[in-house]
Amino acid sequence: MATVNQQVILYDDSCPMCRLYTGAFVRCGILEPAGRVAFSKVPEAVRRRLDLDRARREIPLCDLESDRVRYGLDALFFVLGERFPTFGRILRIPAVKVFWTPIYFWISFNRRMLAGFPPPAEGLDCEPPLHRGFWAALLAVAALAGRGAVRASAAALDRPGIAAAVLAGLPLLWWLAGVARARSVDAALKGAGSAAGAVLATSLLLMLGLLIPSAAAAGAVHGLALLVLLHELHRRSWVFRRAVG
Repeated sequence: MATVNQQVILYDDSCPMCRLYTGAFVRCGILEPAGRVAFSKVPEAVRRRLDLDRARREIPLCDLESDRVRYGLDALFFVLGERFPTFGRILRIPAVKVFWTPIYFWISFNRRMLAGFPPPAEGLDCEPPLHRGFWAALLAVAALAGRGAVRASAAALDRPGIAAAVLAGLPLLWWLAGVARARSVDAALKGAGSAAGAVLATSLLLMLGLLIPSAAAAGAVHGLALLVLLHELHRRSWVFRRAVG
């Protein structure tokens, strides 16, 4: 099975998930090294082919021979299908795309809030617009994860108030302090989404760590989770200073 040639995939270089899976395409031989380009460094010849609004929402794959551009799941399914034909036939089943579409868009629209990294210092920025439906879904997922972490904490320490106070109180205080500095309504909403991303990451860490059946380990995991949450909130503070339309 040959490498997919004459294709260039553009990834959001402020998104660790995007860097990870497009890098895996190269390491696994699915794409050539030159077939993976950061969005902030996209060549002008490729940029002219893009629907920039759509490219911010769905990762673009440019065919250098035909000038065709595939976006989002169509791009990912094409790359995987060309490299693994049997898998590609499964991906072409309409129900498969129907299933993955809302999941893909939930991740894509929320990727900056999930990751919490600022935009590139220079070059083209592919930050997606705020989609309030998927934003609300992010808050809901974070709340469910936080609830699960509180239950795990209660089972481990018999003190459910500790995890609840940390996972709900600290992000709320952080967001309230930041709202006063927010330059737009969208910046304030993205701040709430970024806080939800921090809560989600901390909650998953807490639930995984508390699988260790040890009271001493449980105490250490709670301390680590607190440090992670404080670190995540601190490094995400840039969102309030960014003017978002």
